[in-house]
Amino acid sequence: MAIPGVVSNNITDADADGAPVQSYLKGAAWGDFRPRTDSALVNSGSANAIYLALDYVGSAPDIGAYKDGDTPWVPGHRHAVATNPVPFNGAENVAVELELMFKAAIGNSRIYLGTDVNRLSDMSGTLVSGLIPSTTYFWRVDTDGEAGEIWNFSTASE
Repeated sequence: MAIPGVVSNNITDADADGAPVQSYLKGAAWGDFRPRTDSALVNSGSANAIYLALDYVGSAPDIGAYKDGDTPWVPGHRHAVATNPVPFNGAENVAVELELMFKAAIGNSRIYLGTDVNRLSDMSGTLVSGLIPSTTYFWRVDTDGEAGEIWNFSTASE
């Protein structure tokens, strides 16, 4: 597939070793486009910016919009309820250790997660580990005490 514009520094299909672009990212299949800490995207960008000074951590900027180790963010307009869940609603083969992300609503948010849609547990943060393989999980983000939409994802078999 031809991508318009300058592509000499873009990874459009596979790298020189044949690794697919997705192997550089934490979970592209379910919406987590942040670079993996061990990927070639980390510390591989150029700080040779003509019109602005770049702030970065490491020996060079990371390649892409997301930076390894930064606070995760989700693009988009803020609404009265949380939107844009990551993992995507209905995502499959999600890792058993991940960070739940969403476009935060205007107000205070609380995250709930569980395997029974009627009995979700209050989460103390967005980092999740120890999920059971081959299991469907449900989650929602409440804003200022008002229940949000229920989303779901299924974990990978191993």
